[in-house]
Amino acid sequence: MENFKQARENRQSLLTASHQYLINVLASVLSLEESVAEEFILDSPSLDPIDDFFAKGGTKSIIFVYQESEVPGIECGRTFPGVEEGAKIMRLFLANLQETDLKGLCLFFMKNNVNVAINPDNIHQEISFFTLNASEGVLKGQQDLLSKVYLPAIGATEDWGILTNTEEEGKIKQDFTDVVSNYIKFIDETRTMLECSQLSEPSDIDFSTLVTLDDMKAAGADADMVRKCEEVLMVWCSEIDEVLTKSEIQKEDETAGIVTEIEQWKNMASKFSSINEQMKGTKIQTVLNFLLVIESKKMKIWQSMETRLMEHLKNAKDNIKLLSVLEKNCQPLYNFDPVTMAKSIQLITKSIFMIQYVSRYYSSSQHSTLLFIKVTNLLLTGCKAYITNNGSAQIWDQDPEIIIKKIEDCVGLFWEYQSCFHKIKEEILEQMPEGKIEVFEKPIFGKFERFCKRLQQISEMFTVVKTFSSLNQSKIERIDILAQKFQDICTNMKKNQDNALDHGKKEFEVEFAEFMLQINNLTVELEDFIRKRISESGPNAVNLLQRFQNLNMPCLEAEISKNYNLILKRQASELEHVKEHFHANKDDPPLVRNMPPVAGRILWVRNLLSKIEEPIRNIQENTDMLSTPEEKPLVQMYNRTAAAFLSFEILKHRVWMKEVSELLNYLQVDHPRFHMIIREARLIQKMGLEVPEKTLIYL
Repeated sequence: MENFKQARENRQSLLTASHQYLINVLASVLSLEESVAEEFILDSPSLDPIDDFFAKGGTKSIIFVYQESEVPGIECGRTFPGVEEGAKIMRLFLANLQETDLKGLCLFFMKNNVNVAINPDNIHQEISFFTLNASEGVLKGQQDLLSKVYLPAIGATEDWGILTNTEEEGKIKQDFTDVVSNYIKFIDETRTMLECSQLSEPSDIDFSTLVTLDDMKAAGADADMVRKCEEVLMVWCSEIDEVLTKSEIQKEDETAGIVTEIEQWKNMASKFSSINEQMKGTKIQTVLNFLLVIESKKMKIWQSMETRLMEHLKNAKDNIKLLSVLEKNCQPLYNFDPVTMAKSIQLITKSIFMIQYVSRYYSSSQHSTLLFIKVTNLLLTGCKAYITNNGSAQIWDQDPEIIIKKIEDCVGLFWEYQSCFHKIKEEILEQMPEGKIEVFEKPIFGKFERFCKRLQQISEMFTVVKTFSSLNQSKIERIDILAQKFQDICTNMKKNQDNALDHGKKEFEVEFAEFMLQINNLTVELEDFIRKRISESGPNAVNLLQRFQNLNMPCLEAEISKNYNLILKRQASELEHVKEHFHANKDDPPLVRNMPPVAGRILWVRNLLSKIEEPIRNIQENTDMLSTPEEKPLVQMYNRTAAAFLSFEILKHRVWMKEVSELLNYLQVDHPRFHMIIREARLIQKMGLEVPEKTLIYL
């Protein structure tokens, strides 16, 4: 005993400030005196596990357990006065969980970096402390630790090391969070099923009288013993039947994915396996052997129930294997990228059809259809995450072009899904003509089809937003009033569209119809605005109309085209009027006062040409409407009229040149006619036309 006391004193002398820090934390959590916690730690035969935890490159964690356990022996170096031999006390001790039946509190410290030695200076920064309460079971403790500590910590973490805030790396973070969430859910379902699958414990049977074969034969004469054993057997049968029946009639969850389906089968397999293991227990086997020895008729019921249980267990295990392969093929669906998802659709579809062909459970149309529905759910979840950047961005806060492209990708995924489904189905039927492949397509594709319809409505709304946004950039006078009306429509629409991607939300249909009605009314106002402005613009109508056309609003194309046609009709009428005026007055045109006759006629015809040329040139420079077959007569009339004007000018100029050249040969400088010729020559030269050489020295 003295040696053990000395060893304990030696351990105490080795305690450092780092050891004391651990002791203080444990004492605080357990509401113990620090001296009491220290005494418990010193009960361990060695402090080496703690020192290894402190050392650089040492263990990642150090684990303590606080629960009821046997009193340590004299080798711990101290005694426990007043505690009877074999009694149990609440103890805190270093533990190896592989060797410890954990029923109390598990308290553990973890190093943030195993390559850093722990010392009193850095211990506060380099280690973390956690507790797991296993008093209600290890599964319950693990579930609480993950859901109440780890999951909130993951959600609050902003620094993810090398991961940044890009969309792709955001998916990695979300995938990790989803894995933890799914595991917590799995633990909860497993714990619930295991807790509800305990067969009753026989309490009024004296098993000491059923030890040997002779004992059993002798007990067979005891009617009360036989009755008790048969009654407990029927209770077990009833309990097993209840478990199996519940598994057979459990409600199928269409909203769940493949992972949930596998978890359900794993839970059922765990439940069936638990019952099977309990059936191997000593007491149950003793009752079964006894009833077999006395040839009880109740054993047929038990054997039937046992066969049924084993069939369910085999079925569950087979389905887990099949669904695990399917779940592996479905992994790309968690990338939330329709393009990547579409590449795996063919393999997933083929997997489900093969599962239907080889599985007894999924051979039914109802169950195989449900598998496809779960895939559909994954696709829908992925599409919604893709559109909303995994829930981090509302659709109305994103660029319209980006949203429209995302919607196109999602609709493309739907068509790929449907195409692969029919293609693979036909291929399998050709390869296995004796097989029966039948599923219900409406529930498989109906939800996705409705979702795509909703997406197309959203796309239509975004196309409208993209189109009408040009009103905000336009500098056309008074158009800002209509631009503000559009902004008000958009603001009201966004207020009511938080759940636009929920294709089951019927209110959206009403809101969509109201939005489109408001846009139609605004379009009518824009058309009225165009007509009014064009009528006010006079000769600038073509330029103004071109500015409206530059808005690139398809809904206004018809109105703009109509106004162009009106302008062309007015131009044709004006052209006809000018042409008639020319022919009526070409022999004696109205001249500007005091204008010489030839220069006056040339100026007159040039003014007429300018009157018809400027509008036509304006139309030609701003539109391509004059190149259409419908406007060919107008172009031809313009060309003929312009040619007539030019011919008139050329003719008048040539005649004048000839007459003046002849007159200058004999006219004197002081002749009145000579002065008139020189004055007219100056005007004609200003018009850019040739004048006789003899007049040049006088100009």
